[in-house]
Amino acid sequence: MDNNELLVKIWDVSHGHATYIKTPNNKHILIDLGSGSYSDGDSFSPIIHLKENYNVDVIDCCFITHPHLDHIDDILNLKEISLMLTSLPNSVDNKSLLENCRDCDKEKFKKYVNLTENFIHPVSEDKSLDSYDYWGAKITVFRSQKEQVNINDVSSVFIIEHEGLKVVIPGDNEKTSWEEFLENINFKKAISDADIFLASHHGRKSGYHDEVLKILNPRLTIISDSKFNDTSYREKYGSMSRGWSVYKKSSEKIDRKTLSTYND
Repeated sequence: MDNNELLVKIWDVSHGHATYIKTPNNKHILIDLGSGSYSDGDSFSPIIHLKENYNVDVIDCCFITHPHLDHIDDILNLKEISLMLTSLPNSVDNKSLLENCRDCDKEKFKKYVNLTENFIHPVSEDKSLDSYDYWGAKITVFRSQKEQVNINDVSSVFIIEHEGLKVVIPGDNEKTSWEEFLENINFKKAISDADIFLASHHGRKSGYHDEVLKILNPRLTIISDSKFNDTSYREKYGSMSRGWSVYKKSSEKIDRKTLSTYND
């Protein structure tokens, strides 16, 4: 990989989300911690895969969009690497998280709560993480500033930019958080004319917002989900995407408007 390149991998984690980013100045970033794979089964761990196949043993920052299981399922494997920094959403009731999760998932949610209570590195206004100097690429984060009833609506939205390329990664944002963000002119400027958009809430109707998609105007929309779940808005996302040439593993070049982690 060239020193000036940005690598973004959106993993197949079946119903869930996990993205790995290697920045031009060799920083390693995770956005969400889904696990399991449509191709490789429930045992697939992006963290272990990075360690064993990419020789990644330090994660410079782990960003979590929101604490639903399909976005933190790989969290216990953080013990296998060194974690420098976490960036987590606002306004989450940790007590409620622990009370309402299944017993079999309790340890994962305890780990998440532990991160929120003991592993937050405050970043001051004059030393923001969304700077080229820190990452070698620009990463901008928008977080809900309101108390939300629906945990999907605490989801952060990440914009990664480098050399004219723009990738927008939300969590499971639904109507309430999208409309909060649309009140912010800086948010609308930040997401406009994206190259790649990861569909909110795995491509479901609940995560779709027409005005947001019009501003995004993406070349390519990616749906991170299993084919067994509802991706009924895939055609709608396709109609709102401009299309882009992509390459199959065979090196065949094709034009697409949407891709899916379970099939592509």
